[in-house]
Amino acid sequence: MIIISASKSSNFKAQHITNLFTIPLFNDERNKILEVLLKFSKDDLKQLMEISDSLAELNYEQLIEMKYFPKRLKHKQAILAYSGDVYKCLNPSDFETEDFEFAQKNLRILSALYGILRPLDLIEPYRLEMKIKIKPEGFENLYKFWSNIITDKINKDNKSGILLNLASEEYFKVINREKLISKIIQPVFYDIIDNKKRIIPIHAKKARGCMTREIIKKRIEDPNELKKLNINEFKYSEEDSDDEIFVFLRKQK
Repeated sequence: MIIISASKSSNFKAQHITNLFTIPLFNDERNKILEVLLKFSKDDLKQLMEISDSLAELNYEQLIEMKYFPKRLKHKQAILAYSGDVYKCLNPSDFETEDFEFAQKNLRILSALYGILRPLDLIEPYRLEMKIKIKPEGFENLYKFWSNIITDKINKDNKSGILLNLASEEYFKVINREKLISKIIQPVFYDIIDNKKRIIPIHAKKARGCMTREIIKKRIEDPNELKKLNINEFKYSEEDSDDEIFVFLRKQK
């Protein structure tokens, strides 16, 4: 099983790529978070999320429509709706039915609003990061709210016993590692600059998206096959890696 993070940016313009879809599994939990967010004013949301006036206005309107006028909102499969750097490199626009089916079985998306999504789950436009400091009833934060729900779902669905973490650090922290049954494999992408290894966030994001695409397109199920991949010129380094950390290096020209 591969995990990636939801992105802040999204695109809900119509795309007739696939008619396949599923419904998110944790709508009751989503509604609890929605109730908390609806208690905030536009100005509160602006400060809470550290966003512009226009984004706060848009986010507030989306929350109102989710609650009271859900039929007005556009819906789209999660893998096609998110449009951040990871998803640009994942580039599902050319996926065939078999690609979507493989992704649906093997890929999961961590979301602050929906918890954990399958690629074909229909989502609505929203903006919410896992680190945002809100308190769903009975919980200190979104991490506490989602931790056991997400972890239990991964334990149930992941028959392989291996979890490939291509999510951001912000989102991966939601998983309760003490309860997680799967072995975690963590690819890390370093640029070599002046003979020193550096993680450049934008390059690492793109590499995570490209690796996810390669796994889906090539139907990779054996993690050792990842070592053969050339991801944007990042190549596996045996000497820097171990059984859990797969290090990929790229020398800057």
